[in-house]
Amino acid sequence: MADGWTQVEPMETGFELLISGQSPGKCLISTDTAFRHKQEIGFSGGSNCPIAVDETTRRVFVSVDGIVSYELHGSAEEESKISEDASPVWMLSYNPKGPDLLMHLRGEEPMQSFIARLNLENGSIQRLLLPEGAFVPLALSGTCEKVLYSNRQGAAVYHLANEVSTLASIELSPRVLGGAFDTDERRIILGGGGLWGWDTVSGSTSRLCEHGKYPAIDGKGDVWFDLKDGVLAKLNSKNGSFEVIVELSGLDTSSGKGGSYAQPVVFSPDARYGLARLTGREKLTGKDLEEAKAFCNSVGQPFSETHQYRYEHYFCVLDLELQQAWCSEGYAHNIAWLNSDI
Repeated sequence: MADGWTQVEPMETGFELLISGQSPGKCLISTDTAFRHKQEIGFSGGSNCPIAVDETTRRVFVSVDGIVSYELHGSAEEESKISEDASPVWMLSYNPKGPDLLMHLRGEEPMQSFIARLNLENGSIQRLLLPEGAFVPLALSGTCEKVLYSNRQGAAVYHLANEVSTLASIELSPRVLGGAFDTDERRIILGGGGLWGWDTVSGSTSRLCEHGKYPAIDGKGDVWFDLKDGVLAKLNSKNGSFEVIVELSGLDTSSGKGGSYAQPVVFSPDARYGLARLTGREKLTGKDLEEAKAFCNSVGQPFSETHQYRYEHYFCVLDLELQQAWCSEGYAHNIAWLNSDI
């Protein structure tokens, strides 16, 4: 842990965590932040299933051959199918101004994709064709009017109205690995061969850090990022230095090869807490290595570098106010916070 931070036993807060695809049957799970009281809510559609939350009504949306909603009331939940015409991937976000859901949809043609709005009052869907080359949605602005995408050359910001228009684009030779809108929504922090600050109005860029990927910005404007697999760091925006906040010990976290489990920190609605997903790896030797080779052979799978390691995955909850952190084993590609007190 960094100086000033302490590791504590897992504890409950005023929030629950929604975790997709973490049990046999790929269930959406609700757990308290102590990871002791878990409840299976329903089928989530897989570990990459995006989750959206309406915090005011405790309504949760997931993609399951369409879009399913769960209304959570105490220990009971009510499931309903709200759309069979859209199966979002990578992005699903609740916009209270609609109210509607914003999502990424694949098209019928190769490399064709859409941003879509599903009106929650009448069920209508508006599909907005994305420019060719838009690949993965990285971040949605707080106003839900702009979205950041990676592409073959770097990244682009699109404005969402009755059609998609390109506001700004940037070319980066390293592959873009994550991005986040700064608090003013003018600057964007990109990960890829380090961290970059991109002013989308002037077009200027600055190298903020030589290392890192998957940045996230907290309520105070501080940048958190994955320094390498198993290591979470925080950037000092004034001088470009950084401090390691949490690092998995006793594991080989010196290389990103074979992992690719890193994901940006996700912050609670009040911005007090963050959830990091950390993965470390340890190289197999002796009997463990032979068993891994035998397993690959039994299922007809080539033995590769990835299979030479044992991976360990942890959830790490950060209390940004008290500078405390606690960990629990587990991994999910998508998680969401939900207020427990509603």
